[in-house]
Amino acid sequence: MEAIILCSTAKQLVASMTGMQPTVNTSALFAYRCLNAVPRTIEAVMTAINSTDFEQFTAPTMRDSNKSCTACLDTTILIFYRNGVSRATIRTMEALNVLDGRVVGAYTFDPGPNEGFGYPEKDEEIVLGFLGVFLSPEVAEWDRMYEKGCAGGL
Repeated sequence: MEAIILCSTAKQLVASMTGMQPTVNTSALFAYRCLNAVPRTIEAVMTAINSTDFEQFTAPTMRDSNKSCTACLDTTILIFYRNGVSRATIRTMEALNVLDGRVVGAYTFDPGPNEGFGYPEKDEEIVLGFLGVFLSPEVAEWDRMYEKGCAGGL
């Protein structure tokens, strides 16, 4: 698997390390998730890694990322880590997968607004080409860099 990390330049309102303590102390959802969901997620991810099955890897990875951020919303006082860039990242990766008719890329968060993209090496031009359509107006280095992959892959 290859990966590219795209980060928002905006600072988080609450640092991840600072925010996790109130989440641990106040979120029943977080406690339930740690006891029940996380062990199953780890098992599913390890099975996918051992079988080198990217599509099997992506579902629990993206779902766990979403659950992690949801637990932050269950915290007293609420912690909003995801921002507009985060939501756009999710929508973009989901749109790419729908357009291609298979899972070619996945996202995960840290659980802050800094997203990571994962994709199989064979799909690099498709994923980066699709992202380039959105990034090239803002980031000159992306301009036409993966044009062939986007046009050919979708």
